Amino acid sequence: MNRTVRQRAKAKYIYIESDPKHPREWIVCSVCGKDALVKAHGKGFCSKSCAQKGANNSMVTGKPNEYLGLHLRLNAERGKADHCVWGCESARYEWANLTDDYEDFDDYAQMCKECHQRYDFARKIMEPDYRAKNSKLTEAIVKECRRLHKEGVPQAVLARRYGVAAEVMHNALVGKQWWWVV
Repeated sequence: MNRTVRQRAKAKYIYIESDPKHPREWIVCSVCGKDALVKAHGKGFCSKSCAQKGANNSMVTGKPNEYLGLHLRLNAERGKADHCVWGCESARYEWANLTDDYEDFDDYAQMCKECHQRYDFARKIMEPDYRAKNSKLTEAIVKECRRLHKEGVPQAVLARRYGVAAEVMHNALVGKQWWWVV
């Protein structure tokens, strides 16, 4: 028996002198069929490459639109994003999904990071029930407040009615916040 590998009596595990804390066992790889000495309680593969073949590939397992797998497949099919559709110069470019159809790789455009964030925010605020994070105001409330304020209702009264600070109501009424609401 090899000096670097010793087998304990009456045990099914093999211990290697260079790594005595991790028991090993002989398995038959479930992908290629080779005999392999691997760490005990492993996944049943002889190597990392066998662990990533076929149905085991992390790019195709899990949900079809799993974030990492989806981005890896997109980059494999369309290449790495290298420019912005609006002509911006940046150190970083990304693929931006245009219509929430994540499986259609023709539904992506190349954008710089800043344009991608602006684009996603613009799409988000157009959703009918959009509410800014931690905001008590909604688009409908802001429209109502602007209408009431034009009719002469003071900002302080509107702020108390909707449970927000006077400054928040002021910013919503003058368009510093909720500027997209017409």
